[in-house]
Amino acid sequence: LMWVGLEATTISSVLLVTFEGTSTALEAGWRYLLLVSSGVTFAFISVILFYFGLHTLTISEVLYPHISPLFSLASAIALLGFGTKAGVFPVNTWLPDAHSEAPSPVSALFSGVLLPVSIYILHTIFIIAPLPGLYSWLATISILISSIMMASQRYYKRLFAYSTIENMNFALLGVAVNSLTGLVILLVTHAFAKAGAFYASGSLLKSQGTKEINEYGLYGSPLLASSLILSSLAVTGAPPFGNFIGEFLILSSVLKHGLVPQFWIVIISLIISFVSVNYHVSRMIFKGKPFRERYKALSIIAIISALISLIVGVVGVVLL
Repeated sequence: LMWVGLEATTISSVLLVTFEGTSTALEAGWRYLLLVSSGVTFAFISVILFYFGLHTLTISEVLYPHISPLFSLASAIALLGFGTKAGVFPVNTWLPDAHSEAPSPVSALFSGVLLPVSIYILHTIFIIAPLPGLYSWLATISILISSIMMASQRYYKRLFAYSTIENMNFALLGVAVNSLTGLVILLVTHAFAKAGAFYASGSLLKSQGTKEINEYGLYGSPLLASSLILSSLAVTGAPPFGNFIGEFLILSSVLKHGLVPQFWIVIISLIISFVSVNYHVSRMIFKGKPFRERYKALSIIAIISALISLIVGVVGVVLL
């Protein structure tokens, strides 16, 4: 039923990606449909293998580790299949295109809801058939590549799309090291932070009509500039935002599990992504010609979303 539900989201979300009806949106929707449908097909193969070995698909009856070559193979195929929907490298190429062409509220919905659902399914599969080495290394490589891609972006919605890939694979790393508290905090706060980033992007796009980073000078629009600054700090895990708390807990578990190479690769990737996102946002604010924003409601929603992530982070610091 989890597989059926995830497959059903493909049909509904491809309609949302192509909502604006432009040629680039249609191309992004077609690419999304092909790649994700192929990935979900592999996911179905993993479900068949699990059923072959377990003789049941009732999760409550099988939710404990099963160690055998069959289950390891099923788990690896599930990582490839369900990982397509979660933005795991190398099957994540649909995500920047879909996010950049979909309406901003749809992009926020993808980042905050659709992708975490795939992470939840992978977490369930990992409990049944754990492959910590494969999961942790694939998550680490995905984080590194997405951070490198952020450095060279020309379009702000693609920039935040690669940030989503990074955060989702950070969550996958949390799955691999069994950091449940960090995983939950990261997914919840990322949902609000990334919603803020995409709502701010939507306000910017509606006001100026272009997705180029170099086109703007937001010092004439303090509300929009504030929403972008807060959102970019939230999604890149600046303390004391909630993403920082989740990432800190996950990295602590990475060290406890002795995954030192993964730890340092992720640390370097986080530095690259933090500098890249905030540098691009700073360019958008202080370069270009100033303009007056037209859709302040979107900017207000973006600020509220980013502040929710901040509040969760502050509460997390106090409680933990």
